[in-house]
Parts: sequence; structure tokens; C-alpha cells
Amino acid sequence: MSKERGIEIELVSEEADIVNFKVAYTPKELIGKSLPRHVNGIRINSSNYPEYKTVSDTLYLRGDSESRNNEMCEASRKNYNRIIDAVNEFNKAKGYQVNKKEREATKPEDQRVIREVKERLDYLNAKIKKDSAITKEDRAEKRICEAMLKAVKK
Repeated sequence: MSKERGIEIELVSEEADIVNFKVAYTPKELIGKSLPRHVNGIRINSSNYPEYKTVSDTLYLRGDSESRNNEMCEASRKNYNRIIDAVNEFNKAKGYQVNKKEREATKPEDQRVIREVKERLDYLNAKIKKDSAITKEDRAEKRICEAMLKAVKK
């Protein structure tokens, strides 16, 4: 497998059925290119700036409008999953290295669980720092959260 980075998608947030994400990285050779439509109907294109257009089922990657390359994209959960599938298949077919974080949790449901564990760990760490009289259960829960996050990073 190549050490070169492929297309990288970063989940930012999700509310109900709406997923907000960013195109974190686009390989330089894709800028200005349009790829064939994926079997699930998603087209990947790179011209100006990141955007997802539901009407044409097109994900626009980072392009030559560098000032807008960090724009947030929005899609339904169903379409986000289709986008991730198309991106992962493209990366795999081209032999691109996939961002480890994206390999671990490409679906919003997985990202949500990881985010909740991180939030709980942050809460427990703050509680431990603030109050030295924490319970054994809090310390045990902290160890469990750390172990879960460590397992996901492997």
C-alpha cells in the first residue's frame, strides 16, 4: 500500500439526520479532476472548494479556491455514509493510504460513540483534578474510557 495520503473526510458534528463534515485532504493530482460516478451514485469532483450537492449527488473536494478549502459540508446521514463508502473505495482502488482515524470510525454512529467516550473522559479528568475525593467507580470508569480509546487507535 502506498504511503501517499488519499482523500480524507473529517466528521465535524451530527444532529438528528444531518451530518456536518470537512474534506480534510485532497491529493494534489485530483485537483481540477472529475472522477467517474461511484456504483452507489456518488460523483467525486475537485474544482473550487469543498461542497456536497444533493441534487447531483456530487462531493466537491478541496480545489483551487484555497481560501475556501475549510468549508463545512452538510449531508443526510444516509448520503454521508454513501460518500464515505465512495471515498474509501476510491482510496483503496488507487492504493492511497487512508487516514488511520477515518479507518477506525468512518460512520457517524462510530464517531458519535468515540466523541461521547472522550467527553466522559474529559468530565472525569476535570472531576479528578478538581476534587480529590472521587470514588473508586470514577477511577474505574476513567480506566475503562482510556482503554476504549486506546483500542480504537490501534
